[in-house]
Amino acid sequence: MKNKISKMLMATSLCLFLSSPIVLASGDGHSDHKAHEHDNAQDEKNAGLIVKQAWTRATVKSANVGGGYLVVENNGQEADRLIAATVDFAERAEIHEMKLVDDVMQMRPLPDGIEIPAGGFVALKPGAEHVMFMGLKEPLKEGDVLDVILTFEKAGDVPVKFKVNKLAAKGHGEHQHNH
Repeated sequence: MKNKISKMLMATSLCLFLSSPIVLASGDGHSDHKAHEHDNAQDEKNAGLIVKQAWTRATVKSANVGGGYLVVENNGQEADRLIAATVDFAERAEIHEMKLVDDVMQMRPLPDGIEIPAGGFVALKPGAEHVMFMGLKEPLKEGDVLDVILTFEKAGDVPVKFKVNKLAAKGHGEHQHNH
């Protein structure tokens, strides 16, 4: 019973970590505009897919998981499907979703991946669908850029660079201005 409660607490903590910003970060809230000028977009040879705004949050030293977020546009004539991710900085990466079920936030892998509709887009974001980095080999540090290979059913492997934002980041290239 004690072990079951401990596992439930750990799962709840993980869900909260991935779905809401952590307020332990410091900084002035301004992002580096030069770092966002090139928005890591790829297309042409990738069957009309454009992957952009790929980012993750910095992690604390003891964290062994992180979430990856991005936008995938499909300018092609056929739907495609994000089916896998491969990384060197963690033991594995999986496509996951978080959703509220009976007032409890649940996270689960999506073994069939995520469909990217023809002429449409999908945004992977905190508290929803995301790439889960599991078994981090070291903490993710703000300012780093991580190499991730996203695998699509039709387009194949697409290399993407994920920018590591501050610990409490809510989005890719977020800006906070005081007017």
